[in-house]
Amino acid sequence: MSGARGSDIPVIAVAAWGGGQGVSTVVWALAVAAEAEGRRVAVVDRCPRPDLAAGRGRPAPPLGGSIVVVPLEVGPGVMWDAALVTAAVAHVGGAQVIIVDSPLPFGQPALGAASHVVLPTRLDGASIRGWALGVRGVDLAGALEKVVGTVIVDQPWPLTEGAANWRSVLRMAGVDLEQGLWHSARWRRALGGGGSSARRLAEARCLLREVLVAPSRADGLRRLVRIVGRPVAEASADASMAIGNRRWEC
Repeated sequence: MSGARGSDIPVIAVAAWGGGQGVSTVVWALAVAAEAEGRRVAVVDRCPRPDLAAGRGRPAPPLGGSIVVVPLEVGPGVMWDAALVTAAVAHVGGAQVIIVDSPLPFGQPALGAASHVVLPTRLDGASIRGWALGVRGVDLAGALEKVVGTVIVDQPWPLTEGAANWRSVLRMAGVDLEQGLWHSARWRRALGGGGSSARRLAEARCLLREVLVAPSRADGLRRLVRIVGRPVAEASADASMAIGNRRWEC
């Protein structure tokens, strides 16, 4: 059950520094999408407060029958390593996708088991600075090369001017995923018992497909994290020097 890229069983870690960044929303969106495509899913909940394993955010029937939650409680000073994450899903017979809820810094050792790492963020200055801390945490864990992109969460559409500017910064640096979860509040309601609408499910499936094929964003992340502390206009100008345009078609 190797986490190396190219493995038969993808291990997707969704990581952010601290809570409230949309990690659980992204984990369940990916899990629901994988199940909808006929895959058996193991969700490893590494959160210090295991919300997923406690049932919060569980998808409503008919989704959820092929999703198994494996809780890994993290106590004070306890750091779980990649081997424990792998062992935790060994009893999930026939798991075809493994998704790890990986809040940082607790989740850093688990990144060694991942084949793909996803970093969620909202589009405001405070969230982007938290996102930059997450990038550094992933880098310290030696997993930056596994990052396939940043997914934008909890962002109403149309974007405000400030949100649009931050999205441009991420896009010009080449670190954002095309598919976002734009209305995370609706996702939370859907996954909490209301069922997933066709639109929500389509978003999730497109996100999963993009995550599984996206290349490493390590170079763009290293460039961008150095300029996040600057005003957005300066960050945008610097980021625009780094990369050409690209477009993902689901």
